Amino acid sequence: MLVRATYQQNGLVYVSSSEEEGGGGGPLSSEVIEIDDDDDDDVIAVGCLVPPKTPIASPLKDASAALQKSTQHVQQLVQFVNKTTPGPSLGRPLAPAVIVSQIPSQSAPQSSHTNIKEYELKVGMVVLGKKRTKIWHTGTLLTAVPSTGDGLEKYKVKFDKGKSLLSGNHIAFTFNPILENLYVGARVVAKYKDGSSEWLYAGIVAEMPSNKNRMRFLVFFDDGYASYVGIRDLYPILNRTWEDIEDASCRDFIEEYITAYPSRPMVLLKVGQIIKTEWEGTWWKSRVEEVEGSLVKILFLDDKRSEWIYRGSTRLEPMFNLRMTAQEKKPKLLSPPSTYQRPQPIMPMLPNSPIMSQAVATIPQQPSYRAPSDRVFYFVHTCQASCLNRIRPTKLDLHRGKNPLLVPLLYDFRRMTGRRKVNRKMSFHVIYKTPCGLCLRTMAEIQKYLFMTNCDFIFLEMFCLDPYVLVDRPFHPQRPYYYIADITRGKEDVPLSCVNEIDNIPPPKVAYSKERIPEDGVYINTSSDFLVGCNCTDGCQDKSKCSCHQLTLQATGCTPGAQINQSAGYLNKRLDECLPTGIYECNKMCRCCPQKCTNRLVQHGLQVRLQLFKTQNKGWGIRCLDDVAKGSFVCIYAGKILTDDFADKEGLEMGDEYFANLDHIESVENFKEGYESEAHCSDSEGSSVDVSRMKLQPSALASGNPQVAVKSTRGLALKSHGMMVKSGGGGAGGAGGQGGKQQGQSGGGKDTGPRNTRSFFDGEESCYIIDAKLEGNLGRYLNHSCSPNLFVQNVFVDTHDLRFPWVAFFASKRIRAGSELTWDYNYEVGSVEGKVLLCCCGSTECRGRLL
Repeated sequence: MLVRATYQQNGLVYVSSSEEEGGGGGPLSSEVIEIDDDDDDDVIAVGCLVPPKTPIASPLKDASAALQKSTQHVQQLVQFVNKTTPGPSLGRPLAPAVIVSQIPSQSAPQSSHTNIKEYELKVGMVVLGKKRTKIWHTGTLLTAVPSTGDGLEKYKVKFDKGKSLLSGNHIAFTFNPILENLYVGARVVAKYKDGSSEWLYAGIVAEMPSNKNRMRFLVFFDDGYASYVGIRDLYPILNRTWEDIEDASCRDFIEEYITAYPSRPMVLLKVGQIIKTEWEGTWWKSRVEEVEGSLVKILFLDDKRSEWIYRGSTRLEPMFNLRMTAQEKKPKLLSPPSTYQRPQPIMPMLPNSPIMSQAVATIPQQPSYRAPSDRVFYFVHTCQASCLNRIRPTKLDLHRGKNPLLVPLLYDFRRMTGRRKVNRKMSFHVIYKTPCGLCLRTMAEIQKYLFMTNCDFIFLEMFCLDPYVLVDRPFHPQRPYYYIADITRGKEDVPLSCVNEIDNIPPPKVAYSKERIPEDGVYINTSSDFLVGCNCTDGCQDKSKCSCHQLTLQATGCTPGAQINQSAGYLNKRLDECLPTGIYECNKMCRCCPQKCTNRLVQHGLQVRLQLFKTQNKGWGIRCLDDVAKGSFVCIYAGKILTDDFADKEGLEMGDEYFANLDHIESVENFKEGYESEAHCSDSEGSSVDVSRMKLQPSALASGNPQVAVKSTRGLALKSHGMMVKSGGGGAGGAGGQGGKQQGQSGGGKDTGPRNTRSFFDGEESCYIIDAKLEGNLGRYLNHSCSPNLFVQNVFVDTHDLRFPWVAFFASKRIRAGSELTWDYNYEVGSVEGKVLLCCCGSTECRGRLL
């Protein structure tokens, strides 16, 4: 009654919510009205722009002062109710209550509130932390890591499964905040409830408790959802900033909402009303099921799916029409098509001149991506080349050197992440929205769109539908003692930076080459006469009609069981698993477009952003600067190609730690031999040849690890599929000198067994060696791990000679930005007598030794 008396003293009329609802017929269906009272900011007129508010008259100033004075009493009442009741009240209070919340100024919506009491972190306390997903989990604070060059302090948190290093934006307290610390725009973690399931998500407070919302807080979650939450289900975040919201469209909406608050246009809806609602870029016919405060429950009539939506969202057709009308009335200003500022080019620095820490403030950082603020909607049309005319660049390499997954967004594509409950499980999915408003949900739709629009500057491998792969995940290395902008000196399409965060020792001097270099005695026939080409015009999408695809498919018939794998090869420009029989890419003999072909990947060279860095106990290594999707091509292993005899001499003089075997022929033969060794020969075959085979290594076949290339050690060719050993001595069939493989011989001194495939190449007996000791590419720096995130794949690009495949590395799993890239060297422990090499990979599956 204190509020009512204050209104009466100033000559104003106070109407409670129950009196409002008991009034006349009310406005018409889907009508939007305007209310002049600042406290009743629910709705405004459709098509009407809000004029600047005039200064409050003297009686209103007195009323405002009286309301401010009574705020403290009302807040204490709310806290008392929340403490005494077992849960948030769902019924309306008997008397209306008004809470006046102070909000940040419009000029700095993220600034701290004047009444906020700072919370403190203590080592050992239980906190909430955000891991890789958007869901928050409970953990224990282990320690605080001092701030590095970016000035942000990190915190090490232990969860039930593993540990994470988190920033203050991703740390929250497990206790509930006090009311005076909450305001519109405050950053919190809140419980999102869907039936009997509960999740913790981050969001902002969009509405303070009042009698209209049953004394609850309206929270806008980071993924676009909205819900009313009681104070018992809120948890304060350490760093209260909403600018770290990953979804660009949600971040822009929240920024616009906070800036315009308390002006909040909403549509007035009635239960049972039919309205059009946008979902994934398409307008759907829906019905209003329930209206609660600022939210409305919408039922989509096509699939009977329901969803709570904020009544001020432009996903509702009346609000969308209001936004479009307001934009049409604004004067059109001439502006550049994109607001993204390209950084100034950094001159490459000599690798011999180390940069000391005194001269390096911070490593040059790429500017963060900000999505366009305007929202794009789809209007029915047939997509064609003109859909991309607005963004089509004059230089095709405009964004070369950027994260390839970010390039579509730099050309005004939108990448949206949504969530859906399927079979009582919450799942996430990614949708791309094109500059013309079309939503693309699958890789097939993306590929079709690129062909329809004749797009020659954005390619299929630049899209990723994995919701856990972020295209702009920030990665800030520590302040280095040594830094080089590009150790390749422009030889790679993407600069390869180098940092040393441990000391100021530079990397070893190596002549960089991104191509293979044949040495004396090595001849690689790259003539067109030694290649098979296709005549595809559809980008080689139909594998049954592409000759190069058919080479890949038919080769799988050499695997155990002799069954052709119809799904072998690249899928959407990615390779999910290793193919021991190799991949045949399209080549210069093919008539397909090199940019649009789905069977050209490795030949395009390095695309992902990598960095050479000094590890703690493994020397130099390679890490990725951005998230890498599973199956993505990373790099090749390049160096000098040596004959076996020359490799023996080179290994004795210079060392063999950077040797890799080109043993594609032996790998495929041994893979098939391993299968045939389980079969018993029939007496009716009349075979008089006594052939015994060594049992395959359990780690090779039982684990299903079909590696096709391995690192070499002195005098050994270690393979993951085991080795075939024929009894006797002397003969022409063996490949002597490698891996202890013996030559085959029958009892009479004649070799009647099957000839080794390599022997058909002018009687060669051993494989060639790649040596990256003195000259090579970044592949030489890839370290070993017993649980690697890369696998090796033989790829035929410039020749179909089985002796000279390209050795390529692909991601075997989703790789987070900042992770070191590793592969399994496939050394066999104990294979070199008297030599022990300990493993320092640090994996939970570490075998302890390499040799």
